[in-house]
Amino acid sequence: GGNFRVILIDQKDYFEYTPGVLRLFCAPKCFGRVAGVLPRDESSHELIQGRVTSIVDGQKQKVVSYVHQSQTKTLPYDYLILATGSTYNYPITASGNELSWKDRKLGWEAAHRRLASASKVLILGGGAVGVELAAEIVDHFPQKQVTLVDASPTLVPLFPKSVGEYAAR
Repeated sequence: GGNFRVILIDQKDYFEYTPGVLRLFCAPKCFGRVAGVLPRDESSHELIQGRVTSIVDGQKQKVVSYVHQSQTKTLPYDYLILATGSTYNYPITASGNELSWKDRKLGWEAAHRRLASASKVLILGGGAVGVELAAEIVDHFPQKQVTLVDASPTLVPLFPKSVGEYAAR
């Protein structure tokens, strides 16, 4: 390996394994297993808590605005990896107010309290995420009535038919 420097730019000060967060609706104490504070060690790499506001085409530069500050900075690069992530609605992905690990943890605890106090749950979407969330809820709260609604006549319509049939049971 040669000499290189990695600069990670993220709005949040933590990493969250999104496929694992559905369990947090039911078991918020698992938060530490699916999320962790991003390390800020003394290596040659750098973590910037901010967001990329523009990429200057052809000049190999990106403009970064820092979270919690009004400053911006232009960073040169030799190689850019633009990893925009996935998009889900809150609380599956963090709100704009949950940029710290502590605030995100509090958000999951609040989501859990709302779910725990409900007697009926309506989930819009019978795809993989909706079915998995329904399974988490009935596993942790068997007394709750859970209803899945989807435009498709079967659950998880992008999966083999047998998967949808199994999920419906």
